[in-house]
Amino acid sequence: MKDYYQKKLTSGRLKQVYDLASPRVRQYLDAELRYALNYLHPHDRMLDLGCGYGRQFPDYCRKAAFVVGIDSSAESLAMGREYLNEFSNFLLIRMNARTLLFPDQSFDIVLCLQNGISAFHIDQRRLVREAIRVTKKDGTILFSSYSGKFWKDRLHWFQLQSDAGLLGKIDYERTKNGNIVCEDGFTATTFDEEKFQHLLKGIPGIRFNLAEVDCSSLFCEIKKETGDRPDRYFPYLYHRKSIRETMEHYEKILQLDNEFEAERMREILEERKIPFAIIPRFDSALGGITNLELGWGYLEAPQRYRDEILTEYQALTGKKG
Repeated sequence: MKDYYQKKLTSGRLKQVYDLASPRVRQYLDAELRYALNYLHPHDRMLDLGCGYGRQFPDYCRKAAFVVGIDSSAESLAMGREYLNEFSNFLLIRMNARTLLFPDQSFDIVLCLQNGISAFHIDQRRLVREAIRVTKKDGTILFSSYSGKFWKDRLHWFQLQSDAGLLGKIDYERTKNGNIVCEDGFTATTFDEEKFQHLLKGIPGIRFNLAEVDCSSLFCEIKKETGDRPDRYFPYLYHRKSIRETMEHYEKILQLDNEFEAERMREILEERKIPFAIIPRFDSALGGITNLELGWGYLEAPQRYRDEILTEYQALTGKKG
C-alpha cells in the first residue's frame, strides 16, 4: 500500500510507533542516528527524505548549518513544526522524494534512513538518482535498510504496532525473508547488499560503500564525485519537453501556490500532451530552497495553450490563475 504512511501512520500515530519500541529497537534507532551524525559538519546544508515529524531533527539542527526535511504527510509536517519550535535552522516541506523540487547540487548531505528506500514504495532507481542530483560535488548520500540479523527484533516491533492498532494484522504465512505483510495491505520490505549493488550499478560519477551497523542497520554511503547529473532527463516538474525540442517560445501562463497544484497540473498537461515548464522559485538566501512567501513557482507554455491551461487550472483550484 503506497500511501500507508500518508494516510494511516501520520503525526501522533507515527510517534506511537517509536514510543512502542523495545530497548533493542531503541538501540537500533540510536545507533543509526549516531552513525549518520558522523557525516554532518557545522557548515552543511542537509536534506532528510521522509522526515515524518522530525524525530531526529534536534540532533541534526544542532550539528548542521541548515536542515530541510520533506515528507508526503501534511499532518506529520505540522506536528514537526511544533515539535521543533525551539530551532530556527530548518525547513519542512511537503514533497515527494521521487521528484525533488530543488536545483542541482543544493545539499552537502542527503539522508534517507530507516529503510525509506523500501518504505516509500516508489521507483528506487529514480529515488537514488534524484538524491544524487541535488547533492553537491564531493557530497554524501546515505541510505539505510535493516540488517538480516535484526529480523526477530524488527518483527516483534511490528507485532507491537499491530497489537496497538497502528498496523493491520500480520499475515505470518506471507511474512518471511525480511518481508512483513499485513492483512490490510501494508508491506515492509528490505534492501540487502546485493540489491544495493544492483541498484547503483552503472550510475556514473559516484562511488559507494556498504556497512553494517549495530547488527541492525545496513548503510549504503554514496559519494558524489562529479557535478554532473546522474542521467540526462529533466525532473518532470521542471519540463515535460525541453524548449529546445519544441522550438516554441514559452511564456509565463500562471502562478502556482504550492507543490500540490504543480503536481496536479503536471498530470493534467501530460495527459493532454501539452508542452509546458514548471519553474519553482528558489531563494538563494536559503541555499536554493523554495521561498514559499513569494509563491511556490509558475507555469510556462507556448502562448497558443494559454486559454486551455487556464481553464484546467480554474477547474482544479477555483482560481483564475
